[in-house]
Amino acid sequence: MKNTLIFSMLFIASFGFSQNLVPNPSFEDTDLFFCGIMTSSDFNSAASEWQTPGDGSPDMYYTNINDTCFNFQPNSTYSGPIGIKGSQIPRTGNIMVGFGAFTIQGMEQREYIEVALSTPLTVGSHYVVECYVSLADSIEFATDNLGIYLSEQLINQASNSVISATPQIQSNGMITDTQNWVRIADTIEATAPFQYLTIGNFSSDANTNLQANPSYSSKPGTYGAYYFIDDVSVENIRDLNTVKHALNSDRKLIKVIDLMGRETKVKPNIPLIYIYDDGSREKVIVN
Repeated sequence: MKNTLIFSMLFIASFGFSQNLVPNPSFEDTDLFFCGIMTSSDFNSAASEWQTPGDGSPDMYYTNINDTCFNFQPNSTYSGPIGIKGSQIPRTGNIMVGFGAFTIQGMEQREYIEVALSTPLTVGSHYVVECYVSLADSIEFATDNLGIYLSEQLINQASNSVISATPQIQSNGMITDTQNWVRIADTIEATAPFQYLTIGNFSSDANTNLQANPSYSSKPGTYGAYYFIDDVSVENIRDLNTVKHALNSDRKLIKVIDLMGRETKVKPNIPLIYIYDDGSREKVIVN
């Protein structure tokens, strides 16, 4: 629904900005501008703050490296034997990451990315957790099995197999869009002092839902399900700006929640969190 209420008074009740607890959330801080197909150690060396928790090998993609590199975006001129995954550009900045959510049925292979939050979550507090993904243009399948898992301990395994965990945030519906960025998000109550965030497919091959991608190129290395990812965040909803008005804009309001993270209707003179389809959110008081 589009919010059409208009009020003449705009009052900023809080001047503090919401703090994203995810360091290097859009991967712009990098220790290495890598050209080529990454191994797990290459990713760990290049992705400042981020790492892969297993032996899978996510890739970093850049718009500011030589266009002959496999991982140049958007239109790499790479001529090697491995097929280019797609032509998406980062949602923000010059860098994004790509990871395999599924390879070949029965192989149980996964790629994950993991980061330590700047501070642990406060038990009982509510947080908006989100990221943006886009299906690689040339890949074989789309899936709805993308999740964000928060944990107290760092995950580390010496394989590229499925991580046995239940993500607190799960994608809603098959993510088939190869042109736009799709937001995966939810509001959670911290049940433990979580300090680590891991993103990927936590379901077995048998429990992974797949849908054929019509733009699949069938070139080597384009099998399975593969996604680009950008702009990861974890924010305490009480830290959001408070705005005394009802917004009149082209953004689509998709959810209203109270300060406890519960979905609710718009109520006058009560601070509520408005969440929009572009990923923005504000603490709003409507007269």
